[in-house]
Amino acid sequence: AVYTAVTIYLLCTCYDTGHLFARGLNEPCHIIAEHPTTNHIDDDGNHLNGTCYRSCITVVIAEYILIFTFLSILKAGEKLSEPYGTKAYHYDLGADLDNLWKEGQDILKSMEV
Repeated sequence: AVYTAVTIYLLCTCYDTGHLFARGLNEPCHIIAEHPTTNHIDDDGNHLNGTCYRSCITVVIAEYILIFTFLSILKAGEKLSEPYGTKAYHYDLGADLDNLWKEGQDILKSMEV
């Protein structure tokens, strides 16, 4: 469930990043900062053209940091939960349960009179 949620979230942010990157290539910086719509006409009625490279670079760097952060947290969680091996199915729950069963039997024997 965690892998699916993280993957879907990162796919959605990548789609949004692509949209913002394309918008930065097609609109001037002050249009992106002041007007969230795709209106290419300023207050005087002049047609505006240009590319906002700063917006493109910021969007790409922010997406890289987001992906790096999510995957780092995910990998750290995987590494911290590997007491018996490198695979998720290597965890031997039987070893813990065997010890608990033996401990429970010892307690019951000590309670007998």
